[in-house]
Amino acid sequence: DNGIGVSADRPADERGTEFLLSTDSSFHPAQIVNGPDGVLYIADFRNGGDSGRILRIVPDNFKQPRLPQLGKAKTYDLAATLAHLNGWHRDTAARLLFERRDPATAGLLTNMVNNARNPQARLQALAALDSLGGLNEALLLKALRDADPAVRERAALLAEGLARDGLISDSLWNQLRLMADDYFPSVHYQVALTLGQIHHEGRPELLAQMLSRAASAPSMQAAIFSSLAEGAGECFVALANDGATRNSPVGLDLLRRLAIMIGTQGDMEDVARLVDWLDRNATDGRQINTYIFAAGLGEGLRHTGSSLSLVDPRHRLERIYSQAVAASIDYNLPESLRLEAIRLLGASSYPLTDVGDWFLLLLDGSQSQAIQSAALNTLGTYSDPRIVTSLMARWSVFTPAMRRQAVAALLTRVERLDATVSAIESGQLQLEDLNSTAVNLLRTDSDQALRQRALRLFGPLSPQHAGDVESFRPALRLAGDPNNGRDLYQARCANCHAMGGPGQTFGPALPEMRALSREKLLSAIIQPGAEVPPRYLTYVLETKTGQIRVGLMLEQNPKTVVLKTTSGNELVLPRLNIQSVQPQPWSLMPEGLLQGLTPTALADLLNYISSPSRQ
Repeated sequence: DNGIGVSADRPADERGTEFLLSTDSSFHPAQIVNGPDGVLYIADFRNGGDSGRILRIVPDNFKQPRLPQLGKAKTYDLAATLAHLNGWHRDTAARLLFERRDPATAGLLTNMVNNARNPQARLQALAALDSLGGLNEALLLKALRDADPAVRERAALLAEGLARDGLISDSLWNQLRLMADDYFPSVHYQVALTLGQIHHEGRPELLAQMLSRAASAPSMQAAIFSSLAEGAGECFVALANDGATRNSPVGLDLLRRLAIMIGTQGDMEDVARLVDWLDRNATDGRQINTYIFAAGLGEGLRHTGSSLSLVDPRHRLERIYSQAVAASIDYNLPESLRLEAIRLLGASSYPLTDVGDWFLLLLDGSQSQAIQSAALNTLGTYSDPRIVTSLMARWSVFTPAMRRQAVAALLTRVERLDATVSAIESGQLQLEDLNSTAVNLLRTDSDQALRQRALRLFGPLSPQHAGDVESFRPALRLAGDPNNGRDLYQARCANCHAMGGPGQTFGPALPEMRALSREKLLSAIIQPGAEVPPRYLTYVLETKTGQIRVGLMLEQNPKTVVLKTTSGNELVLPRLNIQSVQPQPWSLMPEGLLQGLTPTALADLLNYISSPSRQ
């Protein structure tokens, strides 16, 4: 956002409440629209959408105005209505102009774009003119230079329609290039999206410049990444050659994500550009960014079933790999460098025999928790059957946290599931070594025989806790202490439910939960799997190379699937490399969160969650 933050605030008369709130637990507002009478209409679905009602919100002392008869209006009057204060009037007039196709409309709308003082009228006229096929380059250029940011934003979107096979005139390109630095966030956000539909030799470098300025703007970063289906390699090189970006923590993360994207997209020209850059910039093995970028490329390639060795026939990256092996076991190097070296080795395609023994040595108590954790994650990426027995041999020296991470690493590949269940059956692995996600993954596995073994070990999926709901129902009648509720929320909920603004969310964030009644909150806390919103459904994804990933589905389209894994990372996988994607009947919410809670404590938690004025 060019350093410009976007924030929102409540109106002065709504500090302690939501704009729309109901005590009816069945209230599910699905849509809010303007009406021709200037009031709001709400579509309220009930009982899962099988029934509903339409509600109307009116101001105090409301008097019903005379309803318009736009269907009988003349073309000139419809064009004039595009400047109306009421959105319903503007939208209806635009629709009627489109339906009538009056030849006089284009001239009226052109005049409005050029001369109307009301920016809303210019905006509506511009959109209506485009729908009628009457938009030309001269008029669009004028709109791109409009004083109003909403008009400039719409004009940037409409510029895509003037591109022929992605090509636009130099005049349009130069204007869009200038708007990439527009002072208004939504304008250069739209420019970033529009650039994805345009072919121009300066596009990758321009997107790199925009990305370097989007350090604190995740939505802007997403828009830029979405426009890099082509030119990602050039964008990477331009960004990586900027020392300030390359050596900053935020810049490193952007370049790492870009390297993963290049590997995932699999465009060999882009991959070659990144390999060339790595080859030119690899020196003595102490440059942490070289490991980060190579690991990102390797991770992305692995998602497609490819690897660093397959895309590097001249073996230019082997020296970086060798440097990483040496760095990972050099106790005299900074830990941050060793960690990135270990992660690079996890993204490679080399067999366990090359480095596995060294990594197993890193799992003893003399290494830091971070080094041991990274070594476990790297071992988990290898498809060597000896990993299970090697880890079991060291199980007694692992801390409880390391054991849970080791189980998670074992369950990331299909071929290890049978051996892992056998270890549980024999008592080598204890039930307390598995978290609820691991347990649920095994007892819902696609293999029937393995699933039955897991069900005998763990029992069926947790039933609906109707009895618990009743036992905690007294909490609904207690006032509750919000200060104690805040402490409980931070301790038990905040890891998965953000307290406000961006954050790790594997369930509804705090502002979203505050729109629920206390009774619905109680039910959601006690039986989280009973009614899971679609965007918080658990998915299990299996690749054709045998990888297993668990998380939330962020996006899926005919080409890719984007999964937010339980570690908090976003995983982008091409559909060509996916064996199956299955929604699950269980929630990612950990079991045991109610342990030790009393109705009084739960009342404190409910009070904090449902109090909009508290943070």
